[in-house]
Amino acid sequence: MGLSVTTTYGIIFTASLLMLGTLLNSMIYAYNGFDDGLNNRVSIIENSKNVIKVSRVVYNQTKIEIYAVNRGPRTEDMSKITLLINGNPVKLNYSGFWYPGEEKVIDAQYNYSQGNYHGLQFNINVKDIIASAEYDKIYVLNKTEILAYNYDETLSWFASVKEPRDICVGNYVYVLNSTGVSVYSYSGQKIRFFTTGNLSHITSRGSLLYMINRTEMIITNDTGTVINTVSLSDGKDIALSSYVYVLDGSKINIYNFEGDYISSIDDSRLNGATNISANTSDENILTVLTNYGEILIYLNNSYYGEIPLQVKAKNIDLFGKIYLCGSGVYAMDIGFRIKIVDQFGNSVYCYL
Repeated sequence: MGLSVTTTYGIIFTASLLMLGTLLNSMIYAYNGFDDGLNNRVSIIENSKNVIKVSRVVYNQTKIEIYAVNRGPRTEDMSKITLLINGNPVKLNYSGFWYPGEEKVIDAQYNYSQGNYHGLQFNINVKDIIASAEYDKIYVLNKTEILAYNYDETLSWFASVKEPRDICVGNYVYVLNSTGVSVYSYSGQKIRFFTTGNLSHITSRGSLLYMINRTEMIITNDTGTVINTVSLSDGKDIALSSYVYVLDGSKINIYNFEGDYISSIDDSRLNGATNISANTSDENILTVLTNYGEILIYLNNSYYGEIPLQVKAKNIDLFGKIYLCGSGVYAMDIGFRIKIVDQFGNSVYCYL
């Protein structure tokens, strides 16, 4: 995906990208800017009339948000800013002016695709047991509470819970423990609790909940009414995108939303699989965490590639970025491209 700014200013990138296979650490908002046939970036910055600092980029499902500050000295006309995503212009509905010193959030609706570069964006240092990235929050569970973080790493709200096992977000925030599901509003207010029995993992689609243990998958609504039950041989984890994916032993079973079996991903690489996650767009990116210290990526149910890890991860989630949970919550970008064109027509790329 790409970004093109056609107003007359230069762009400064202030951080660097961790490339595929390098050691993950706690760098915050890692980006890599490099030139495309550009010999002297300094001269462009000096000759430009304005400088815009891009501080970070957030991409959530179909929305791309670019956080940037006008460093002056000119006021910019927002109607003259355009985006190029994968070379395609995207119309932005902006008007008004961008004043020096002012931060803007420029966004566009777009179905992004997977790229080739992977790196850490941030690290939340909490003693967590599991984490889930959903919509506009990162949810972290420990033995006694749920913590909801914004994507800029600030704590939004928290609530006490009893021995939670898993969490997901649909019409509400759902926290699973060994006996049932606690239902919270997006702002952290507890709404209800209903009993499910001894289940280990949960995901959701609107008001429908999909839960598993070793022997079965149970589909309920968010008041606990059972809709369907599916037998499993060795249920380990569950994820949802255009289908319902269940890690069952060393294969991934694929179901429709009603619980009808469709097919399986049966791949020898899955022998060490411990956790899975899927995105919520139609592209069907599936990530698999293994006990061999790597992430396997499946695109449209076919093996795509792998990302070696040098951190100890216990859980994985996918929502725009890959989120890993271990001694902290790590966020890895998965290869999205921004393209910026300066006033001279030179292209600068940034892999996110």
